[in-house]
Amino acid sequence: MDVRNFLRSLSQKVQPRIFVSGGRSQGTIPVLLPEGEVGIEQEEDNIGGKAGLDLSLGDHRFGGSIGANYSRGALNFPQELQQYGAPSRQEYGTPGIQVNELSANYENLPTGLGVSGSYYPATGDYRVGARLTKRF
Repeated sequence: MDVRNFLRSLSQKVQPRIFVSGGRSQGTIPVLLPEGEVGIEQEEDNIGGKAGLDLSLGDHRFGGSIGANYSRGALNFPQELQQYGAPSRQEYGTPGIQVNELSANYENLPTGLGVSGSYYPATGDYRVGARLTKRF
Protein backbone atom coordinates (compact mmCIF):
# COMPACT_ATOMS: atom_id res chain seq x y z
CA MET A 1 0.00 0.00 0.00
CA ASP A 2 1.45 3.38 -0.96
CA VAL A 3 1.43 6.39 1.36
CA ARG A 4 -1.48 8.11 -0.40
CA ASN A 5 -3.76 5.08 -0.07
CA PHE A 6 -2.68 4.57 3.56
CA LEU A 7 -3.54 8.18 4.45
CA ARG A 8 -6.87 7.93 2.61
CA SER A 9 -7.81 4.75 4.51
CA LEU A 10 -6.67 6.30 7.79
CA SER A 11 -8.79 9.42 7.20
CA GLN A 12 -11.84 7.17 6.90
CA LYS A 13 -11.05 5.58 10.28
CA VAL A 14 -9.98 8.60 12.35
CA GLN A 15 -12.35 11.49 12.95
CA PRO A 16 -11.21 14.51 14.94
CA ARG A 17 -13.74 16.42 17.04
CA ILE A 18 -13.22 20.02 18.14
CA PHE A 19 -15.64 22.32 19.93
CA VAL A 20 -14.75 25.80 21.19
CA SER A 21 -16.94 28.49 22.72
CA GLY A 22 -16.36 31.64 24.66
CA GLY A 23 -17.90 34.81 25.82
CA ARG A 24 -17.64 38.12 27.58
CA SER A 25 -20.14 39.26 30.16
CA GLN A 26 -20.61 42.46 32.09
CA GLY A 27 -23.10 43.30 34.76
CA THR A 28 -23.86 44.94 38.04
CA ILE A 29 -24.31 43.15 41.35
CA PRO A 30 -26.67 45.17 43.57
CA VAL A 31 -25.70 45.70 47.21
CA LEU A 32 -28.01 47.29 49.76
CA LEU A 33 -26.21 49.54 52.26
CA PRO A 34 -27.67 51.72 55.03
CA GLU A 35 -26.99 54.70 52.72
CA GLY A 36 -28.89 53.11 49.83
CA GLU A 37 -28.26 50.68 47.00
CA VAL A 38 -24.92 50.60 45.16
CA GLY A 39 -23.58 48.30 42.49
CA ILE A 40 -20.43 46.23 42.09
CA GLU A 41 -19.42 46.23 38.43
CA GLN A 42 -18.45 42.77 37.20
CA GLU A 43 -16.70 41.86 33.96
CA GLU A 44 -15.70 38.36 32.88
CA ASP A 45 -14.09 36.68 29.87
CA ASN A 46 -14.09 32.93 29.35
CA ILE A 47 -13.27 30.37 26.71
CA GLY A 48 -13.67 26.63 26.82
CA GLY A 49 -13.60 23.69 24.54
CA LYS A 50 -13.18 20.04 23.92
CA ALA A 51 -10.94 18.20 21.46
CA GLY A 52 -10.89 14.52 20.73
CA LEU A 53 -10.59 11.69 18.25
CA ASP A 54 -12.79 8.78 17.23
CA LEU A 55 -11.12 5.71 15.76
CA SER A 56 -13.24 3.21 13.81
CA LEU A 57 -11.86 -0.30 13.37
CA GLY A 58 -14.37 -2.53 11.67
CA ASP A 59 -17.40 -2.87 13.93
CA HIS A 60 -15.71 -1.12 16.85
CA ARG A 61 -15.44 2.60 17.58
CA PHE A 62 -13.07 4.01 20.21
CA GLY A 63 -12.91 7.63 21.25
CA GLY A 64 -11.29 9.99 23.66
CA SER A 65 -11.35 13.69 24.40
CA ILE A 66 -10.00 16.36 26.67
CA GLY A 67 -11.91 19.42 27.83
CA ALA A 68 -10.33 22.62 29.07
CA ASN A 69 -11.24 26.19 29.93
CA TYR A 70 -9.75 29.57 30.78
CA SER A 71 -11.47 32.45 32.51
CA ARG A 72 -10.64 35.78 34.03
CA GLY A 73 -12.68 38.52 35.52
CA ALA A 74 -12.77 41.47 37.84
CA LEU A 75 -15.05 43.11 40.36
CA ASN A 76 -14.92 46.90 40.59
CA PHE A 77 -16.17 48.11 43.96
CA PRO A 78 -17.73 51.57 44.33
CA GLN A 79 -16.37 54.11 46.79
CA GLU A 80 -19.31 53.42 49.13
CA LEU A 81 -18.11 49.84 49.65
CA GLN A 82 -14.45 50.80 49.82
CA GLN A 83 -15.18 52.83 52.94
CA TYR A 84 -16.25 49.52 54.56
CA GLY A 85 -12.92 47.89 53.62
CA ALA A 86 -13.57 46.55 50.12
CA PRO A 87 -10.70 46.93 47.63
CA SER A 88 -11.17 49.18 44.63
CA ARG A 89 -10.76 46.16 42.32
CA GLN A 90 -10.56 42.39 42.78
CA GLU A 91 -9.36 40.20 39.91
CA TYR A 92 -10.06 36.48 39.66
CA GLY A 93 -9.76 33.63 37.19
CA THR A 94 -7.99 30.41 36.38
CA PRO A 95 -4.18 30.33 36.67
CA GLY A 96 -3.83 29.46 32.98
CA ILE A 97 -5.64 26.83 30.96
CA GLN A 98 -7.37 24.31 33.22
CA VAL A 99 -8.12 20.76 32.12
CA ASN A 100 -11.61 20.04 33.38
CA GLU A 101 -12.51 16.70 31.77
CA LEU A 102 -10.83 13.60 30.38
CA SER A 103 -13.16 11.13 28.71
CA ALA A 104 -13.09 7.90 26.74
CA ASN A 105 -15.72 5.78 25.03
CA TYR A 106 -16.18 2.50 23.19
CA GLU A 107 -19.03 1.34 20.98
CA ASN A 108 -19.66 -2.06 19.41
CA LEU A 109 -21.75 -1.15 16.38
CA PRO A 110 -23.48 -4.51 15.64
CA THR A 111 -24.62 -5.10 19.23
CA GLY A 112 -25.35 -1.44 20.01
CA LEU A 113 -23.42 -1.70 23.27
CA GLY A 114 -21.51 1.39 24.29
CA VAL A 115 -19.56 2.32 27.40
CA SER A 116 -18.08 5.65 28.38
CA GLY A 117 -16.23 7.25 31.22
CA SER A 118 -15.15 10.71 32.26
CA TYR A 119 -12.75 11.98 34.90
CA TYR A 120 -12.82 15.53 36.29
CA PRO A 121 -9.34 16.42 37.63
CA ALA A 122 -10.41 19.53 39.53
CA THR A 123 -12.75 17.60 41.81
CA GLY A 124 -11.50 14.02 41.47
CA ASP A 125 -15.02 12.98 40.43
CA TYR A 126 -15.69 10.49 37.68
CA ARG A 127 -18.65 9.23 35.70
CA VAL A 128 -19.07 5.84 34.05
CA GLY A 129 -21.97 4.88 31.83
CA ALA A 130 -23.24 2.11 29.59
CA ARG A 131 -25.75 2.30 26.78
CA LEU A 132 -27.55 -0.27 24.66
CA THR A 133 -29.02 0.98 21.40
CA LYS A 134 -31.49 -1.18 19.48
CA ARG A 135 -33.12 -0.15 16.22
CA PHE A 136 -36.68 -1.21 15.55
